Amino acid sequence: MIDSSMSAVKAELCQFLQDHGFPTLEIIPDSKIHRFGPNKTGWYSAMDFTTHSGKYFLIVNIGDWKTGQHFTWKPKIQYSNGDAQEVAFAQKKLLDKVAAEREGNQIAAQAEAIGLLEQGKDEVSHYLRRKGLIKPYGSRVIGEIMIIPTYI
Repeated sequence: MIDSSMSAVKAELCQFLQDHGFPTLEIIPDSKIHRFGPNKTGWYSAMDFTTHSGKYFLIVNIGDWKTGQHFTWKPKIQYSNGDAQEVAFAQKKLLDKVAAEREGNQIAAQAEAIGLLEQGKDEVSHYLRRKGLIKPYGSRVIGEIMIIPTYI
């Protein structure tokens, strides 16, 4: 029973991906963020489990950072009230895990950017010199690389 349910769930997911303009992907249900596409702007996170009643279930959060699209997909299968509670709990767990991983990635990127900015020298880069600018205006230089801080 689980195999036929699993194949039905995966077929339904493939149809969803096609309908929403995403490529057909081999989904890895490990609750981690996976990036895809030519510029890696597409992402997904998935989790699977078997409910107490024996039904295979897959939840997929998928989107594109460039376009801002975001979808939470789960199969349209019939399940009992007990299964519905399990699914709701798993969905919340996945969303929380994705948010925590994304926040962790942002914190790590911020720390790396601050480190690079601190390493850089406060001097005019070759690029700015060619453009006729004589002040760095907060930019830093590491070798041939110019670092420009942005504040949001």
